[in-house]
Amino acid sequence: MARFLNVRWLTSEFSDGNNFGMRVRMEVTDAADVSRAVFAYLMIPRNPETGEEAGEFDHVCSPADLEEFPENEPNQNARPRWFRLTYVDVLVRSRTEADDFIQLVLEDLRGLKATLDVMDTLVEEGTELIGDAPVSSSSSSSSA
Repeated sequence: MARFLNVRWLTSEFSDGNNFGMRVRMEVTDAADVSRAVFAYLMIPRNPETGEEAGEFDHVCSPADLEEFPENEPNQNARPRWFRLTYVDVLVRSRTEADDFIQLVLEDLRGLKATLDVMDTLVEEGTELIGDAPVSSSSSSSSA
């Protein structure tokens, strides 16, 4: 099966002069040969007095992020406390910012898919012998 990500996005209504911002939500609804949780979040403190924390979207994951960051919530002892979700939900100031955000996320997701595809094929870059090569038994017996 070929690798793919199916992404859906939704936006709130926006009317110039009537709204001061809008909401954009993007979600990976289906995927093959890659996790749906491709959005990296960082758990940050919201209220130091109460210890309240919240996840804040940071970026589309790299292949290394997919391996290292847990899904849904960060490891308790990790610092920094990264984790991955299947969606991103942000507030932006205008329709232009919303359109730009959507296009940037889609571009990053295309880049992630392309990188994973390239990483599927390894090519030999070289070899090196460290230490002495073993002596084969046929050459040592012929010298006797």
